[in-house]
Amino acid sequence: MSETLDIPAKPPLQRERGYDAFETGLMEGAIQPGQFLSQREIGSLTNLPERATRELIAQLIGEGLLETARQRGFKVASVDVSLIRNAFQLRRFVECGAVMEFCANASDDALAAYRRAHEAVLAEVTPQPDAAFRERYYAVDRELHAAIIAALRNPLIENAYRVNALKIRLIRRTQVRPERFMALTIREHLAIVEACAKRDRHAAADAMGVHIDNTMHRVMGLE
Repeated sequence: MSETLDIPAKPPLQRERGYDAFETGLMEGAIQPGQFLSQREIGSLTNLPERATRELIAQLIGEGLLETARQRGFKVASVDVSLIRNAFQLRRFVECGAVMEFCANASDDALAAYRRAHEAVLAEVTPQPDAAFRERYYAVDRELHAAIIAALRNPLIENAYRVNALKIRLIRRTQVRPERFMALTIREHLAIVEACAKRDRHAAADAMGVHIDNTMHRVMGLE
C-alpha cells in the first residue's frame, strides 16, 4: 500500500494576489468601469511592486479588463452595449455546450442538491432582500454555473470563462434593481436542473440559452 504524501500547496504568486485585489476592487466599487488609472495607482490598489504591477497590467490588457489610454495611463473596461453583447455571446456559446456534458455526467445526488438549494432560495425571495440573502443568492447562482463549466474538464475554457464571468459581474453592477429578477433567474436555473435530471441534453441546452438571453435583456433594460 503506497503512502500518501502531504505536499503543501504553493503560495499564490504575487501577481495572482494582485489580480485578486484588482477583482475585489471592481466588485466592491473601489475601481469603477471606465475609470482612468496610472500604473502607480494600480500598484497602490493591488499592493504590488513596480515589476509585478507591470506584469499584472499586461495580463489585464490581454483579458480586456484594461486598455491603454494615451497620456492618461490605463482605462478600466467600460460597460457598454458592445461589452454586454460580446460577453453574453461568449457565455451562450460556452455554457450551452457545457450544460450538455453536465447533463450527461452530473450525479442524481448532485442534481437533487442543486434543486434543493435553488428551491430554498426561491422560497425566501423578497422585493427588498438584505445583504446576507443577496450573497446567498449569488453563491447559489455561481455554484451551478461553475459546476456546469467544470463538467468540460478543460482548463483553457475555464480560464476564458473566469475572465468573462468577471466582466459579466461588472456589467451586473450597473444593473438597476437586480432583485426584481431573482425569482425569475432561480426558476430558469431550476428548468436547467430539471432537464438535466431527465437526462435531456438538448432541453438543458435550450433552457440554458433562454436563461442567458433573458439575463442579457435584463441587464440591458429590455425586460
